[in-house]
Order: sequence, then structure tokens, then C-alpha cells
Amino acid sequence: MGNDVYQIERVLQADVCSGCGGCGAATQGAITIPLSAVGMYTPQLDGVSDSDLEKADQVCPFSNATVNESEIGQQRHTSAQHSDSRIGRYHSLWAGRIESEKDIIGSSSGGLTTWIAKRLLSEGKVDGVIHVGPSDVTRNGRLIEYRVSRTVESLIESRKSNYYPTSFSEVLNDLSLDSGERYAFVGLPCQCTSIRHLQKLDDRWNEAIPYVLGIVCGHLKSARYAESLAWQLDIEPSDLSSIDFRVKDPSRSARGYGLRVEGIDGRSAESEANKLVGGNWGHASFQPNACNYCDDIFAESADVCLGDAWLPKYESNWRGTNVVIIRHPEIADLLSRGRDAGEVWIEELSADEVASTQDGNFRHRRVGLSVRAADDAKESLWRPIKRVNAKLDGIPENRIRVTRARRRLGDASHKLFADARSRGNLEVYISGIRPLVVEYEQAARQSFLERMRPKVERRLWKYWNAAVTTGSRIIPSRRSRR
Repeated sequence: MGNDVYQIERVLQADVCSGCGGCGAATQGAITIPLSAVGMYTPQLDGVSDSDLEKADQVCPFSNATVNESEIGQQRHTSAQHSDSRIGRYHSLWAGRIESEKDIIGSSSGGLTTWIAKRLLSEGKVDGVIHVGPSDVTRNGRLIEYRVSRTVESLIESRKSNYYPTSFSEVLNDLSLDSGERYAFVGLPCQCTSIRHLQKLDDRWNEAIPYVLGIVCGHLKSARYAESLAWQLDIEPSDLSSIDFRVKDPSRSARGYGLRVEGIDGRSAESEANKLVGGNWGHASFQPNACNYCDDIFAESADVCLGDAWLPKYESNWRGTNVVIIRHPEIADLLSRGRDAGEVWIEELSADEVASTQDGNFRHRRVGLSVRAADDAKESLWRPIKRVNAKLDGIPENRIRVTRARRRLGDASHKLFADARSRGNLEVYISGIRPLVVEYEQAARQSFLERMRPKVERRLWKYWNAAVTTGSRIIPSRRSRR
């Protein structure tokens, strides 16, 4: 690819492209972004002009020619008076959900992402919402794709989380920047950052996209993730027509959601994702390499970020609860009015509570990134510059083992499944990935015990101190431990 002078070339050579679509939108389609053989959107640079490669450098979220999310936040979220290194700048922090029992069953979590987008549309603040939704797989080979909803009905039809690769370039290139129409954009952190870079490159995008709604992200998945789960439920990759990654069940907790797949012939099957090989999110199966270099968990570039409020006080509620990081005062006003009208329930959270909803994600995306960057530096490999330093010092050995085991598992999942797919034999993937899963889980178990030891010791010290002081039991009774 040329003389390797452009950042976009380095990104592709290092396999750290997330396929967001920014470069395709910046170049009005001169850079195409097809779905690759491994199931990820990958820019094609053959025959692309120098001027278009320069534009790509300025919008790619993994380019070293762009500013980071902290700088974007300082430039754009000037009304957000608070700042936290874990979650970025913010106006207010809430937990919440929609009140409608009828609507909550069809939402992934608390339903507030769709509710906010719906209110922006119904109040005329935007003419459409750019978001992802189900696609016609028989038409283009995609289960999920970006689309524009101009009605509330269309928006509701496409709600729910989708753990599937998406690229927004085609949709943005179909919009007219001279029409005066305004849109809300909904995307993952890297996509939101790319939109901000695009707005800086061409000011017309600021008028076209006045609101950016971000989604909390643990990591992306390739298209093969959905296929691997469906295949384990006896629907082969070529027969898969639709997938629902978040099926709620009132008899389970918020975490106990199911997975439903459907084949072209109408057959369907359902299971808990965690019961399937690769279904555990911590395994990072089918994670693209780009996610190994991302330090943005709470979509710090977005006007509002929403995700699951994984806190003990909410997890028992099957309905799901959103964590909401507000950076735009208009979004705060929307939710406040919704609360007053009885449409949504919200309550304040602290920054520590918000961060704790993603404890595992921070270990993967911040601590883990330090390890991966240090490993790359040792091998003299190019990597995108992020806000996490490359180091091993101070990181427990068990955590280093977990990070490396997860990386090996993620890398192997792509190769093993590609082999299984070409041979038409799922067992090739299952038998090959299981030893790596065992390796990861053993390392994760040891790391967990290491993290818990100080807490256990503090608790035991509390009981010991009480026993010495009062003569009470050192070990609490069964009743007191409930």
C-alpha cells in the first residue's frame, strides 16, 4: 500500500481497524468498506488518491494523526462541568428505565436509548435517527446494518443491542449535506469518535448531526460470532436469517437474558448465550484486534452514553436498567421532563457507581491495554497512541496472564472458525477453542481470588477485632452471613 506514509495504511497493516466507516464517509465513497472474509468491515485503499488518504487519516479513531477522546470532550462538552478519568466529562449521571411494561420487554436494557432518540424525533429536534437495525440477509449477506429512521415506528422496530459489525459510511454517503435535514447518530465509542473527527474535517456534519448518542462498549464482534452461536443451535451459517442477542425473561435476572436465532427456512432456536461456547463475554471470542487498543468505554465523544447499569441493586430486576452519562444539557432536560411526565424512572448515581458498572471492562480496556502495549513495544510493533501507558510494572502477574490468555483466545477464534466454516464442521472450532477457554478461565479464576483476598482479609479482621473487644464469635453465624 504505497510507501506506508499514511496513518490509515498503518492502521490496516497492524489490523487495528474497527470498520467504523469514517474514512468512507470522509471520502464520499472513494474508500469502500466491504465485509471481509473474517466478517469485519475493512477499507479498501487500492487506487485511492493521496488527498483521500489524508482525509482518512483525519477521521480514523485509531489514527495517530487525530486528537483523543479527552481532547474531544474538552472541545465539545464545554457545558459539562464535571470530569472523571474513567468516564470523561459529564453534566449528570443517572440510572433509569422506561416505565412502560409493554415497551420494556422489547428493549435490551432500560429502554432509554430508544426513548431519547424517539423524543428527539417526535419533538422535531431531528428529522431522522441514524442507527443500526436488522437487515435482509438474503439481499446483502448482513444480519445487521446502519439505517435511517424518520418515523417513531421505524425506530421502535429496530431497537435492541446488536453484537455485530456495522459501518455507517454507506448511510452517511446517501445523505445530502445541503438539504438542511438534521439527524441524531447512535453508535459505539469508536464510531462516535469518528463522527466527531468527521465534523471537524467538514463543518457541514455539525449541522447535519447535532446529537450523538453513544453506547457503552466492551468490545466489538465479527459477523462470525453470531454464526458460531447459531451453528451450536443447529442453524448453519449459510442458513442464518436473523438473531436476537437480548431476549428478556421475567423469571430471570437482568443478566439472565437469552439468545434467539432463526433460519431462512423458518426454524428457530433459543438458549442462554453463556451456555454456548464463546458466549461468555469475558472470553473475547471473535473480538477484532482494534478492540485491544481502545480505551474509551463510556463513549466520551458522545452527547450522552447509555449502557447496562450492572450494579447489585438493579441486577435482580429482569426489566433491565440503564446507566446514563449526560454531557449535553438538552438531553438532561429531555429525561427530566420524561420523569415528570411519568414516562421514565431515573435516579442519580455517583461517578464511582457508574465506573463500577464496567469493572471487568476497565480491567480489559485499561489495565489490559497497558499489558498489550508493553508486549507490542517489546516486539517493536506499531500501535495507535492511546491514553494508557505501555507498562507491566505494578500489574499483578495473574492479571497479566489473564490479558494474554484472552488475547490468544480472541485471535484463535477467527482462525479456527474460518477453518470450521470452510470444512463445514463446527467441531473443528469447538475442539480447537476449548483448551484456550480452559487456559483463560484458570487464569481468570486465580486473578479473581487475588483481587478478593484483601476484601476477605478485611472482613475477617473486622470479626477478629470484634471478638477481641467484645468476646463475641470470631466467625459470623450462618444467619448473620445471609
